[in-house]
Amino acid sequence: MGGWRWGTSTGAQELPPSYLSPLGDVAARHANLTGLHLRCLTIQHAPLLIPEVVSGGKGALHISGWMGAVWKEIRARTNFTYTCVYPTDGKWGARTDGRWDGMVGEVVRGQADVIVAPLDYTIQRANAIDFCFQFIMLGYKLVIERPNTNNAMWTNFTRELEVKTWGALAGVLVIGALVLATTTTLSPHESSRCSISEAFLLTFGSLCGQSMFLNVNSVSSRVVVLVLFYATTLFTVYYTCFLISNLTVSSTTLPFTTLQEALQAGKYTLGYVRSTSVDETFQAGARWLVSSFQWTFQADCSGQESRSGLYHDVWRDMVTPVYHSLGLTSEAGLRQLFTINNHIYIIDELLFKAEFSHDCSYLLLPNTYIKVPSAFAVAKGSPLRTILNYHLTKLRETGVVGRYAFTRLSKSSGCQDTRRSLKPTTLTNVMTAFLQLGVASVLALMMVAVEKGWWRWGQRRRTNRTVDDSESELGEERHSAMNNYTTDG
Repeated sequence: MGGWRWGTSTGAQELPPSYLSPLGDVAARHANLTGLHLRCLTIQHAPLLIPEVVSGGKGALHISGWMGAVWKEIRARTNFTYTCVYPTDGKWGARTDGRWDGMVGEVVRGQADVIVAPLDYTIQRANAIDFCFQFIMLGYKLVIERPNTNNAMWTNFTRELEVKTWGALAGVLVIGALVLATTTTLSPHESSRCSISEAFLLTFGSLCGQSMFLNVNSVSSRVVVLVLFYATTLFTVYYTCFLISNLTVSSTTLPFTTLQEALQAGKYTLGYVRSTSVDETFQAGARWLVSSFQWTFQADCSGQESRSGLYHDVWRDMVTPVYHSLGLTSEAGLRQLFTINNHIYIIDELLFKAEFSHDCSYLLLPNTYIKVPSAFAVAKGSPLRTILNYHLTKLRETGVVGRYAFTRLSKSSGCQDTRRSLKPTTLTNVMTAFLQLGVASVLALMMVAVEKGWWRWGQRRRTNRTVDDSESELGEERHSAMNNYTTDG
């Protein structure tokens, strides 16, 4: 079967030239790799890969999870041995200042033979290393801090009163009052006329659900009154249907639903794990479309033009302000949701559901923004890729990969959030209403004090005016009497 030797160019273990014969399928004819010891790199990414430190193994790792099970199946079929360790810097691999870091960098420099981890496929990485057959597609979604329902208790009774609602109310009040005043004034069948001020008061009372003190006899005026009552019913139903459901069922109101809305808001920042495909995607501003389940990619733009669009704007406005404070792990990144105001985090959906979905303080948004294949990877030009691809294809065709996915990618039950269930109305729900009533009562007392003071000021003014008038009249009488006395004399 031949032997194994160390390569002279990269330092990686290479197959002898006899293995590279173009005659037939090399991987099929040489599936036994007895005597080969591979140096592999891995990283925590549940539920796909879960490394555990081997006791007394001097840093060696025991790997499990879905991709770990697939790797062990390949090892059992080919009979090689391996030692897996974490990358020195704990990173996945990105090109910074012309140098690769993380797992990709160690493979490029010949410090490792294979990456046994769900390494995302990117164009830059594909130019530096060779990806094996891809059998998993990862999707990245946004995570935010779950909004606190207690923060909305002050707006329970006013949230549905939006600008458009106030505009409709004002329109009905003005138009209804004008039409009512017009019909009662011009109709020959009306015995009493209604001024503009009275019409406004009647219309406002109607919108508040009060009856009218005005007797209308004409058909035109009665139609106006019916329209006002109908509008009152519509506004009441609109207000109460939301209010009742909001008070009885506690649901989460999202500050935004898409990345575009968060960008347009202009106050949010975005975080993720550095040295990942997400990092490369946002920095390049390119969005990759994956067709079917193969290695087919299409860029929506290229070169400098790729730095336009959504991802470039997100990088410039949302990522750059916090880029140097981004964590190297998802745990550290998610904790920043509570330490950075208006912060968002983007994470692999499978990882979030496996590790963090039980925590009700996080909320995963539904839209997927980056969907990218992930696979094992080897050094550029390594013959290991041919052998690994052969076995990965066989495992997928025979259903072994699907079986591992079914048994190991268990669906998480998620956050058992009781805040979304039916609940009785408590003081917390109606506190705003009682507060409004209290404020109105205090305002009424203040208005009484103002009215009393105004009345007293008016009384004093009228009294002083009466005294002045009396003194003036008395002076005039005295002056007239003196004139009469002088004339008589």
